[in-house]
Amino acid sequence: MMSRLGQSIAEGEWDDMDGTMMLAERKPLFRGHQRLVFQHPEQSDLLIKVLRVEYVQEKYGPNGSFHNRCRRCREYQPFFMEFREYLVACARAPSCLPYIQEIVGLVWTDLGLGLIVRKISARDGASAPTLDRFLRLHGKLDPERKRLLDDCLRCLEESDVIVDDLNDCNLVLGVDHTGTERFVLIDGIGSSTLVPIKAFSALANRWSKRRRIARLRARIEAKEQGRLA
Repeated sequence: MMSRLGQSIAEGEWDDMDGTMMLAERKPLFRGHQRLVFQHPEQSDLLIKVLRVEYVQEKYGPNGSFHNRCRRCREYQPFFMEFREYLVACARAPSCLPYIQEIVGLVWTDLGLGLIVRKISARDGASAPTLDRFLRLHGKLDPERKRLLDDCLRCLEESDVIVDDLNDCNLVLGVDHTGTERFVLIDGIGSSTLVPIKAFSALANRWSKRRRIARLRARIEAKEQGRLA
């Protein structure tokens, strides 16, 4: 059986809860396989990530795997993983904090529990472009942007943070409060495996990240050479 909250997401029972942030009638900024991302209704520098009903039903509903249905956090396992790695970064690898999206907190919404994160913006104030979008617009990375990407990837690799998904769609090129550009990983931290080997072994974690970084670099090169659409 689904958790009470999983049922509420599907049935829309949160509308009448006091203090609930209403998002269902708003248009999301982004749609992923797992999440919808909304602009925070009250603060322009924040976003709210909520889980898609379809994802919850597929992974944690009656036809989901036994292992997913028995997780203590159920459908909120992705939030738990992200929170845990953000805390790891704060405690053990603060130098990588500029390169991962800041987590601000949690909020109840009419679409279930929402994860509040700091919005990454471009120099003009618009949402920061993904690395994929930048390559589509410009064809390739200039030397300065390559250096910025190298800085980001090196810091992530050397940190204790677990990166489970690293691709050109979850890296964005934004600016900080001083107007300085940087690449930021906006999704994909945390381990989704049942046995968290990378949490126990720094060597396994580093090896995994090196493989993911190598695949990302190969994909970037292929796009720059026109071998990938």
